Amino acid sequence: MPSAGPQFQLNQFLQLQLQGEKEQVCAVVANFLQNQIVLRFPQLSGLPEGYQVGASLTFRYPTKLGLATGTTIIVDTCAPPRPGIVIDHPGSIQMVQQRRFFRVEVDFACVFSLLGGDDSAGKGREEYRAILRDISGGGVCIVT
Repeated sequence: MPSAGPQFQLNQFLQLQLQGEKEQVCAVVANFLQNQIVLRFPQLSGLPEGYQVGASLTFRYPTKLGLATGTTIIVDTCAPPRPGIVIDHPGSIQMVQQRRFFRVEVDFACVFSLLGGDDSAGKGREEYRAILRDISGGGVCIVT
């Protein structure tokens, strides 16, 4: 399984769309095979229309930094009572930023202090230690 970029996790929800179609379907990651992923449709009693071996589809799922997207093909189907499909693991997953400013994950130690209304000189201000997790043109995420 490729290791770069966002990864799939068990019980993760994916939004699927057959290429050339407008309708989207929700699926759940149920299992991992050698180079394939088993997806189930827990809300459906059968396979969605058009979801057959050889069909090409686009998947999407949210991450903390944006929307992960990719394309793959259906290599097998699973019959009811647990309808599902088996897809090839995609060669690449692209990230689409959904924020106004691009966010970059980092892992830095930092020290900060809180500004007070009357304490503009900073004298006697208490310092706090934290970890900087991500940074963008609009701000930072710190963990204290």
